[in-house]
Amino acid sequence: MSELRARPWTSHEDIVLQRLATAGKYAAAIAAEMNRSESAIRSRAKKLNITLARAQGRAEGEEMSLSTPARRQWTADEKKKLDDLLEAGKTAPEIAATLQRTPTSIYAQLQRLDIKKASRRLVELGLKVKK
Repeated sequence: MSELRARPWTSHEDIVLQRLATAGKYAAAIAAEMNRSESAIRSRAKKLNITLARAQGRAEGEEMSLSTPARRQWTADEKKKLDDLLEAGKTAPEIAATLQRTPTSIYAQLQRLDIKKASRRLVELGLKVKK
């Protein structure tokens, strides 16, 4: 049985990686273009100190990598919509679809909001809150 080995990087590939990263391409798109794995692209970029674009504001038609979450900040409008949808009795998956977020991000935001509400309540009661 033959052992699988990573193919060595060439100086030309390093230049192409730098050019694509500078153009704002994401690791997944660069990987497809260079016929390399996304992890190989990330590793090589790190070794060469090349900054890759974050998974936010993707180009039209470019798919999101499951290994790179968007981590998009919540806006005040989204938080208000979240409250409204909760009041309307919507489930996390329904809210996620409406806000174009993942159910996991909905649960995480709800957890953050509950922690903030609990902290405010402790302050109202005159108790110390750990930061």
